Amino acid sequence: MNDSKIKNTNFYALLIGIDRYEPNPYYGNLKGCIRDIDLVANYICKSLNVPQKKIWKLTSPFEKAKSQSASRFQEAKPTYKNIVKAFSEITNQAQSGEQVYIHYAGHGGRAVTIYPELEGEQRQDEGIVPMDLGSSDGRYLRDVEIATLLKRLTDKGCIVTVVFDSCHSGGATRGDCAIRGNENNIVDSTARSKDSLVASREELLNNWRSLTQNDRELSAGWLPNANDYLFLAACRPTELAYEYAVSGGQRHGALTYWMIDTLTSSTSVLTYKSLYNRVKGMIQSKFPQQLPMLIGDSDRLVFGDQRQYKPYTVVVIDAAEDGTAITLDAGLAAGLTSGTRFAI
Repeated sequence: MNDSKIKNTNFYALLIGIDRYEPNPYYGNLKGCIRDIDLVANYICKSLNVPQKKIWKLTSPFEKAKSQSASRFQEAKPTYKNIVKAFSEITNQAQSGEQVYIHYAGHGGRAVTIYPELEGEQRQDEGIVPMDLGSSDGRYLRDVEIATLLKRLTDKGCIVTVVFDSCHSGGATRGDCAIRGNENNIVDSTARSKDSLVASREELLNNWRSLTQNDRELSAGWLPNANDYLFLAACRPTELAYEYAVSGGQRHGALTYWMIDTLTSSTSVLTYKSLYNRVKGMIQSKFPQQLPMLIGDSDRLVFGDQRQYKPYTVVVIDAAEDGTAITLDAGLAAGLTSGTRFAI
């Protein structure tokens, strides 16, 4: 690290990577999540010059890590309790106008709802899978809880960016690839605690309702589709997120690898929209069935607080001969929902 550079002290990062999970019937171990988090941490430290003490790093590797005596990261295991604690610590420290970056690499999951008041008993709670889900009191960090954690940051005026390199569900390992989700596409029906360390049940429900107006169309799969933060997800709600051996070498998540590769190789300033377009192209060249999602202020500069305004256009990929319909190269992954209007 070049210590002669001015430290970027207005930047906080929460990096969560889970390769090893406590034994459970739904989610197996992964192989590329720790490497993903190391890639991101290295970029943030060296390219953005963020002090390590501003970075919370929660990881669960296969092997016992080497001595971290010289490390200044705020490190802990990615348990449910520790993830919530890290969010709370960053929220308490970050001030209005400062940036908060959250990167998760691990399993995403679905479970029978513990919030039937929102959409009925048929609602499925979605969220990230902490390493200790297999313990007797194991819990998901559910979408309703994540929404409140992010709302607390945006209410303070923080500039929030969220990247989830995971999926909701999944399939079996195939060759040099693995799915970051449930191996058998099963919704977890295990009876789990309805208590939350994030907030009271009333606060969680009220925040979710205010953010979504109880309309699932206003959510990006997991999270409310708000412009208060930027959300980059590895895939759409019905798709799979892959990790694979890049060029036959070490395994990484497709989203994380191509995101960092793009940032380190770019010779120009990127917006999140331009970053997304390149990452989308690289991922789909390898996994055509995985389409990343970008929700939020895509004109904002990557890891910046400024916007680069450009006329927003969408590519037309087909048009009916009678002129009654056209097909656009955009949809949910670009933040569009039913009722979106375009000028032609």
